[in-house]
Amino acid sequence: MLAPIVAVFAAALGTVAAVMLWMRSDTEGQRIELPVLPTTVSPVDPPVTVSVRDAVAAAPAARTVVATTVGSGDCALQIVVEPVGARISVDGTFAGRAPLLVRGPCVQHRIDVAQPRYRSATRMVTPTQAAPLPVDISLARPTHSVFITTVPNAAHVKVDGRSFGFTPTYVKVPAFTPVKVNIERPGFKPVVHTVTSKTAADRVTLRLRR
Repeated sequence: MLAPIVAVFAAALGTVAAVMLWMRSDTEGQRIELPVLPTTVSPVDPPVTVSVRDAVAAAPAARTVVATTVGSGDCALQIVVEPVGARISVDGTFAGRAPLLVRGPCVQHRIDVAQPRYRSATRMVTPTQAAPLPVDISLARPTHSVFITTVPNAAHVKVDGRSFGFTPTYVKVPAFTPVKVNIERPGFKPVVHTVTSKTAADRVTLRLRR
């Protein structure tokens, strides 16, 4: 009973072995080349400069524009400030935080903007009934004087390529902003020190090494 089954199984194995031997002999000595897929390199887009209003429109947190009313009238001011959240006063009265839509009379208005760690700004604007008048304001950082000394002194001090003389000396830097100060003295290793001034009269002392 088992003899026919064994014979069939042996015949099947022989067929498989024959096929494998044929495939080996058929491909032996041949070089198989795979197709090369074309590659493309996307060009690098140039840097894009955006306005304060475009940047605010792109930021989800900044798109929430609060509307308020100062007096009665059919005109409006659309006030956008960098940084977002700055305090806005209209004609001496606090109106809200930027960005802000202010409705009121069609007369000249005084816009005062303030934010901690930034310089305050004032604008005089006169809206019309045609459409809300865009008012874009960018607040700047205040300028601090940093007194720099070195051990030993007489080291040359530069900030952003601008020379500030030799130590001890004062340098003018934007407040609350990291600024790299380059210090060099013959016979000593150059020093690059990052200064973030938080007070109007900061002091920095650096020890030079040979």
